[in-house]
Amino acid sequence: METRLIDCHTHIDQFNAEELPEVIERAQEATLGAIIAAGTTVVSSKNIVDLCEMFECVYGGVGIHPMDLTQRLDSQTISDLTEIASHPKIVVWSETGLDYLPSSPPQDMQHESFRIQIHLAIETGLPLIVHSRESDSDTLRILKEENATEVGGAWHYFQGDLDTAKKVMDLGFYISFAKPLLRLPELQAVASKIPLDSVVV
Repeated sequence: METRLIDCHTHIDQFNAEELPEVIERAQEATLGAIIAAGTTVVSSKNIVDLCEMFECVYGGVGIHPMDLTQRLDSQTISDLTEIASHPKIVVWSETGLDYLPSSPPQDMQHESFRIQIHLAIETGLPLIVHSRESDSDTLRILKEENATEVGGAWHYFQGDLDTAKKVMDLGFYISFAKPLLRLPELQAVASKIPLDSVVV
């Protein structure tokens, strides 16, 4: 029996509509059984629902990326996110978290959005895909304070040290490695000490 892989974090909604069928076909030829597209705004999350209905192998995530915050989450936005999350092919709350680049939205607004989205993930029973850039200590603290262990999930694009990795796993999250693993020896050293059943790549 052939093993089929799942890509749990893509942004295929950002491809041109004309080239997407070929992208999906190539992915399936490469033994990809399912593709999960991460939402970054209400609009992109709605577009992902359309892709889920168009392609059998596509599943989706709903969420607002911290870099895409333009205002505090109001009642209409929360209602829209909750409605999108009710679609049967929405399987994760993705993507949310914190981003502390100098160009990022105000941190207090990010914190509020992150806490709200953790609550929504718990209410809808969806695992969280967490974004954390230059913000690991605050991300861990908020996940713990908001009882994110109830749903768990994956820490996307992990680049922290072993102590951070252990804290992430203690919260019931997988460690998700990406391209930096290929070029950073210190990250490779961390990865070598993490149980394989706690890793997604």
